[in-house]
Amino acid sequence: MARSGGDYVWTSRILHPSLGMLQSAFMVYFFFISVGMMAAFITLFYLSPACFAFGRLLNDPGLMAWGSTLLTPAWVFTVGTIAVAFYFICAVIGVRSYAKVQFVMFLGANFAMIVLIWLLLSTPHDAAVALINNRLSGSGHTYDSIIKLAQQNGYSPGWSVASSLIALPYAYTFYWGFYNCNWYGGEIKGAGKTMSKALFAALLVAACFAVTIAYLTFNTFGFDFYNGLNYLYFGAPSAYPPNTALAIPYLNYMATLLTDNPIIIAIIVVGYLMNGLWQLLSGILPATRQIFAWSFDRLIPEKFSEVSDRFHSPIWTMVFMGVLGEISILVWIYTTLATYLVNTTIGILAANLVVAIACLVFPMRRKELFESTVPPRWKKRIAGLPMLSWLSLIVIAATLVMLYTASTNAVVGGPISYASMFAGVIGPMIAGVLIYFIAKAYRKSKGIDIDLIFKEIPPE
Repeated sequence: MARSGGDYVWTSRILHPSLGMLQSAFMVYFFFISVGMMAAFITLFYLSPACFAFGRLLNDPGLMAWGSTLLTPAWVFTVGTIAVAFYFICAVIGVRSYAKVQFVMFLGANFAMIVLIWLLLSTPHDAAVALINNRLSGSGHTYDSIIKLAQQNGYSPGWSVASSLIALPYAYTFYWGFYNCNWYGGEIKGAGKTMSKALFAALLVAACFAVTIAYLTFNTFGFDFYNGLNYLYFGAPSAYPPNTALAIPYLNYMATLLTDNPIIIAIIVVGYLMNGLWQLLSGILPATRQIFAWSFDRLIPEKFSEVSDRFHSPIWTMVFMGVLGEISILVWIYTTLATYLVNTTIGILAANLVVAIACLVFPMRRKELFESTVPPRWKKRIAGLPMLSWLSLIVIAATLVMLYTASTNAVVGGPISYASMFAGVIGPMIAGVLIYFIAKAYRKSKGIDIDLIFKEIPPE
């Protein structure tokens, strides 16, 4: 049942339109704030480390200085705006152009990951320690002293199963991008046959890359050195060793300390940049398709579901999202409002819980639709329940566990306050429900019962 709008379309049909809007409004809000965050990441996590890497390699103080300059708000905003504008243009001119750009970014990013894996594999731990000590020569710091410095500032060495499990909600928030095509599935040919395969394949490939790179990173650099360095940078920045080769602790920079080969360094830093650009559009397009679906259902002005004859895209929705994206960048860089968005992990889990519940009751609530749209393998029954419902129960249980973890652990779900919960979670959800009831009242005043729309799914 692939349709533009994704979860919103069938959640609103299975449960209730207000619940569909509750879930969808939060997701649009999440994508809105994500655009600003990911646009800022282009400079913070990709361009700045690239300058540091080549500055160190070429012993060029000017490039090293640029690495620091790019971290200033003005440059983060400028580069972020250019990146958003570029991808906005790609999205406006159609999904086909978007797919081509994304494919190029995909190839570049994954080639860089392969090169990174090779570099980590070919550098034994002892060799990495020797290289780092050599890079730190004359700074007054060594590999071992960095670990001790982190411990003196509160870092607890070692790995534990409990800590890894606690971090699951955080990982869930950042590693679910493979699912984004759900929102524009209606624009994919043969989506019913190809999209589910592509989703699982993408998840499998991403998991293999993530696990392999994480294992090799800790094996090469050492668990406590790498984590201790990041702890100092993010948790105790005043204690972070200044003016050393350890300019920034991100892996795309740290890996370049293992080699002086300019080609390998270029592949890694450029590939990471392509990865950042690749992620940026994944936050723009899904939001536009949900807004399009709202308009198609007459919950917001019909202008937002108008499709350009020239570009075959909802131009007004794209323009609206582009403006919101620019506002998002400003919020992230120049205001403290982002501090009220610390509970978005809780919001994502809650929103997806609504989807899982809809999936659970789908066979009972919309039996005819279930029979006509769901593949046979998910209709097989065990103890009277179809496989889809059993899978939904597993998802609901896992989501509830992660919700509890995120809600009771500030490191994962953010420190909870009335302001942060309202601004980052409850407020957007309430706004979605209000949009539905206000639209319903308005349409009723015009003699239109919009609830009839939700008895059917939109055409492909």
